[in-house]
This record gives sequence, C-alpha cells and structure tokens, in this order.
Amino acid sequence: MRVEGPGMTYDYLSGKVETGTRSPAAESAPNGADHPRVGVEDLKNAPPIGVEALKEAVDIANRTVKISNFHLEFQLHEESGRYQVRVVDTDSQEVIRKIPPDYLLDFSAKVQDMLDKALGILVDKVV
Repeated sequence: MRVEGPGMTYDYLSGKVETGTRSPAAESAPNGADHPRVGVEDLKNAPPIGVEALKEAVDIANRTVKISNFHLEFQLHEESGRYQVRVVDTDSQEVIRKIPPDYLLDFSAKVQDMLDKALGILVDKVV
C-alpha cells in the first residue's frame, strides 16, 4: 500500500518514506476533481463490511497517521459498540485527546442498556 500526501510518500510494503515527491496522478487531479463522488445512497446500498476487513482498515489508518509527531489510534469501545479516536503524542505516548470522550461512550452504553431493559415494559420498539 502506498500513501501519498503533500510533499511526502510512504510505502507500507517497503517501509520507505520519500519526501519532496508527488505522483503524476496527484499532479493531474488537484482537489480530487477527477475522482468519482460517493453519495449517501451509494453507501447505503454498499454490501456490509466484515469485521476482519474493518479491523484491517483501522490498522492501516493507525499506521498511516503515525508519520507525524502525533498519531491517531482508532479503537472500539466494547460496551457502547462505537469507535473512539485517541490523539497520541508519538514521542511520549501521552494521550492528548479522546474523541468522543470516555464519559460520553459510557453514558451511551448505559442509556442503551436501560433501553434494552425497558423494551417491552415502557417502549414497544426502539427506532
């Protein structure tokens, strides 16, 4: 896999970082003008993605953003079933920020648990 950015290219297979380079495709298509647009309906009609493919995509995204002084880590919050992004300082490994914060994910999990328990008692169905 090859990741290209402004003035830099990273090849995951070889592990090489090239600076000061741009691909001919990037030069001929500024701002992605030649790329097809994907709409919401296209995403709704797309086949579901498997868990392994999703984990591999998250792993690739994690490795891609480690190029700068900080990196992003994507992780699944098990209780809520939602993903959280952590901004981490690459040198000190200190977590700079979590998006969304832990307390929101915990709150979301608790609300979902309460709705699951109330289903049939207070609520007919969850929409």
